[in-house]
Amino acid sequence: MTDTTASSMSALYEKAWTKLFDKKPKCIQNCIIEEPNGREANDLAHEVAKLAEKWDYEQAEEDWDNNVPF
Repeated sequence: MTDTTASSMSALYEKAWTKLFDKKPKCIQNCIIEEPNGREANDLAHEVAKLAEKWDYEQAEEDWDNNVPF
């Protein structure tokens, strides 16, 4: 079953942030670092949340499929 504790979700968020941040052009990365409350950082945070929640949902679906009692 999926571990939905805060630590597992924070790990998913960190993994998503790293993956998406690394895909950004260097100039956008610099904007995110220099202005953590700016538009680019806000956009990244939104993308990160969507990806991490998607991964969590997919893990839950996979766990459900593997634990069906019939």
